[in-house]
Amino acid sequence: MKNLNTRALVEASLLVALAAVIMLLSAYVPFFILVGVIIWPIPITLLTFKYDLKVSILSMTALLILVSGLIDPYSAFTMGLMYGIPAIVLGFCLKKKYTPFTTVVAMSITMFLAYIAIIQFGAMLMGMDVLKEYFTSLEMTKEMAREMYIKFGMDASQVDQVLDQGLNPEQIRMLLPGLFAITALFGSYMNYYVVGQIFKRLRIDIVRLSPIEEWYIGRNLSFGLFFTFAVTGILYYFKVPNSDMVFNSMYMIFSLSFIVNGLAVVVWYIKSKVLSRKIRAIIYCGMVLYIPLLSQVFLIVGLVDYLFDFRKINLSRWGGRIPPGE
Repeated sequence: MKNLNTRALVEASLLVALAAVIMLLSAYVPFFILVGVIIWPIPITLLTFKYDLKVSILSMTALLILVSGLIDPYSAFTMGLMYGIPAIVLGFCLKKKYTPFTTVVAMSITMFLAYIAIIQFGAMLMGMDVLKEYFTSLEMTKEMAREMYIKFGMDASQVDQVLDQGLNPEQIRMLLPGLFAITALFGSYMNYYVVGQIFKRLRIDIVRLSPIEEWYIGRNLSFGLFFTFAVTGILYYFKVPNSDMVFNSMYMIFSLSFIVNGLAVVVWYIKSKVLSRKIRAIIYCGMVLYIPLLSQVFLIVGLVDYLFDFRKINLSRWGGRIPPGE
């Protein structure tokens, strides 16, 4: 036990130092931040997976204290809250061998709550409404863009129409919860994927993410989506206060879920019918380039696949054992 504690202490110290260096690079090197926010929590995930919550929480605390002395404490706190706690959740779920679906959902919920907490703490500590300041700056940006385009000779009514579609604060406000949820989901998936690749190189066995062509919307998830969408739709119909924000956010999540399901069907079809890897790569590049135009197609394909299960892989539809979280 003593050797284990000593080994854990030494390993935790080294990993905390590594995480601190990556956090500092993320804070001071602008182009590194996108990579840094994904990489620096990995040592915390590894400590949680190898040892226990006590070791990872103490390491996380030491890391934040160390980094707070080198950058401002609020930035260190927000980075820890937004990425550190989900990293602990990821390590715990991997250790317990939960399904990828359950793990990603747990991380997404944690990250979503972290976004809300950061906004509230920002209001408490700095004495200002972070969202209000954001929308004020958005209005200023919109007005500056309007004046610039009019100076270039564009018609004022056309400029207003374009800016209202692209920089509409009210529309962004209504979609904000949905945007937070989708960002949390995407960030959680990316963290799981990167950790999976690193753990694979370290020869650490964990539950791997399924390839995209094997993704599907199971019975429990679909019931949750349809039920929540219906309830928010009813609230919106009866004009319950703030129901428009909830309904629009839920519509975004509902649509994205079936768009991803449709994308999985398309990838499955391409892999099963197109043998040449070069042709596949060209098709995938075209899909990425035209994703805004193809999103509605993917949505329809996803809904139809949910009804008929073209791939015959949905266990909850064919009497098989339903994996946890499905």
